[in-house]
Amino acid sequence: MPFGSDSVLLYNVDPWNKLGFGVPSFGDNIGTLNRPLWGLTDEIGKIQLFITTHVDFMRQKPPGPNTIRRLGKLINRAKAVLGGRQKDYTEARLEPGHAKPAPEIWMIHPVPYFRSAVVRNKWLMEYNDYLMIFLTNAFQHSDNNLALTVTQDMARDLWQYINEIKLRMGHELLNISMEDLQSEEFQFSEEHYAAYRPEDVTLNLEALETPGDIFNLPTEDDLRPLYTGIPSNLIAPNLARYPVGPGDALVGQEDAPGTTTGEGIGEPLV
Repeated sequence: MPFGSDSVLLYNVDPWNKLGFGVPSFGDNIGTLNRPLWGLTDEIGKIQLFITTHVDFMRQKPPGPNTIRRLGKLINRAKAVLGGRQKDYTEARLEPGHAKPAPEIWMIHPVPYFRSAVVRNKWLMEYNDYLMIFLTNAFQHSDNNLALTVTQDMARDLWQYINEIKLRMGHELLNISMEDLQSEEFQFSEEHYAAYRPEDVTLNLEALETPGDIFNLPTEDDLRPLYTGIPSNLIAPNLARYPVGPGDALVGQEDAPGTTTGEGIGEPLV
């Protein structure tokens, strides 16, 4: 019997599968009692979709200043939510009393991930990977049975992936010192964005670069269902392991396009 997978999964619906759209693995954890975590994952998933469907993601040059600013705001936002809500073991936890919080089903936002005509920017591909790992760990964290508490342990578990984006982008593109970036008080500001000069830290390879595909790209109307989000229990049948070679599909699923046989085009749910 084939194993499941905690790798990023292909959104196996035409035409998104041909563009390399993927989703973080939620495993058999289709929902949560933790409303703050549900809200943060939905917000980050939407921002992730916006950034990865922007033209910068399709270019091979360093991201433009608008994208850098959006990433900085995403990082600041995640820090504010996780840092502001976390409670350690010395603090009393809010309990629901007579109430029984209703579970929330995860909303999944497929985004460009696997290499394709729209996945070309090495910096944003790396940051996208950290976001996928963040979301996978959020979806599967054992604290999803805590309705009213964001524990310090969970906040630290999740923040480490966002923090890595902060360090990589801040030092390698914005030329901020690691000492400043590692400060607990550090936040990206307009001063940092205004000093963005990627030409000072990267090489110009224009002679070998191309504009990529400029035809047949999705519009905002095409992307709107993905932005709204697809409930995890509904999207599950249309997910497939993305192979790097011959191998088994997920349990009960077909192999994804890219295998030796090339079958597995799903039907859209939305």
